[in-house]
Amino acid sequence: MATILEHPEIFSKMKFFSVEEYHSMTHLGNSVELVEGVIFQKIPKSPIHRSIVNNLYDLFFPLKKRGFVVQKEDPLTLETSEPEPDISVILGTNESFKDKHPNTADLIVEVSVTSYELDKIKLKSYANANVKQVWIILPTTKKIEFFTNPITDSYKDLKILSNNDTIIYEGIVIDLQRLF
Repeated sequence: MATILEHPEIFSKMKFFSVEEYHSMTHLGNSVELVEGVIFQKIPKSPIHRSIVNNLYDLFFPLKKRGFVVQKEDPLTLETSEPEPDISVILGTNESFKDKHPNTADLIVEVSVTSYELDKIKLKSYANANVKQVWIILPTTKKIEFFTNPITDSYKDLKILSNNDTIIYEGIVIDLQRLF
């Protein structure tokens, strides 16, 4: 799809949407998300995707008692996007977000079985929203791209972790070999 967008005659015919316009399109249902002004159809989830997301949600759930909201596939309202990351860990309480979606996160996790290119595009929105850490989990290669230190449109630091590594986030130890 990316190559089709490189053609000026195609690109000029695309319609980009604001977050407000996207919110008004309730007829689209839950099978889409807004990324950089473009509406994308969500990709069906594989068993490995579901398994990793559920395992991470269970691991992060105790953070709710420590002043964090832990979301699973719920929206963040950002400047030009409204992605629904697989996992979001957000400072605050559920009460903080009863009238609006969060507009940043401390940690975003995307599990990329078939969505890698789109997940990489989302990094721009996450960096602009000052998301401190983004993990792109690659189950097929048993690696994690670990992005930190957001700067305008991107992240300053990238570390590649493998299934032999361990991640510690807010005191929670994640053994990547067990995760995969």
